[in-house]
Amino acid sequence: MEYKGIEYSVVQTACPTGWKWVVHLSARVSTGTASNRSSAIQFAQLAIEKGLALQLRPKPADSPKPPVGAVGLTRRYAELRRLREQVRELETTCQP
Repeated sequence: MEYKGIEYSVVQTACPTGWKWVVHLSARVSTGTASNRSSAIQFAQLAIEKGLALQLRPKPADSPKPPVGAVGLTRRYAELRRLREQVRELETTCQP
């Protein structure tokens, strides 16, 4: 079968009883099951709609990604700065 130019198939299963749908989206395959044929067709068409929406969605601009753990390091450095400031305040208030 075909929907919006995308190939899909719906077949009846024996065990467990029901219907299986398979959608072929470029290099990706989506599958699922339903209790009746009309539901399986609707699920397959919904999967096609979602797949097409993902393909049409604009991709974010190519921006350099921070190295792994960089966010955690930034937070640690900020925490260290706060602690140093607290130590300086304590040192200045404790001096006679």
